[in-house]
Amino acid sequence: MRIPPPILLLLAACLAAAPLPGGTDVASQETGSPVQAQGRPAAQESRPQGQPDARSTVQNQLLPQPSVTRHEIVLPGRTLRYTATAGSLPVRDRDGRTLAEIAYIAYVLDHENGSASPRRPVSFAFNGGPGAASAYLN
Repeated sequence: MRIPPPILLLLAACLAAAPLPGGTDVASQETGSPVQAQGRPAAQESRPQGQPDARSTVQNQLLPQPSVTRHEIVLPGRTLRYTATAGSLPVRDRDGRTLAEIAYIAYVLDHENGSASPRRPVSFAFNGGPGAASAYLN
């Protein structure tokens, strides 16, 4: 049975975003997420004028919080350690309301000391969906 490429891509994205059994949720630790483990907003903190508070940001969020996981690939002669992040970028109107979110997956090769590489090539791959083919972006 041959699985169509769009289904394989969707499956890969779901697997990359799924938490590993027994793993730690790195996303809330690294991003300073205003949401506690129970899903309730954290205590209100002071914020700059004009910035939405944590509660309105969480309510307007259409996709889950970013998921950050660390992995390694063992190759002959070396081991590559990398960080995978599955998240979303909000598209907002002038009033700050979230209209949509664009999902992304980022893979970053880590240095020996565990930090991200300061000089690395970046590539962007766009894929459309039903009615939004990526051919329009080329």
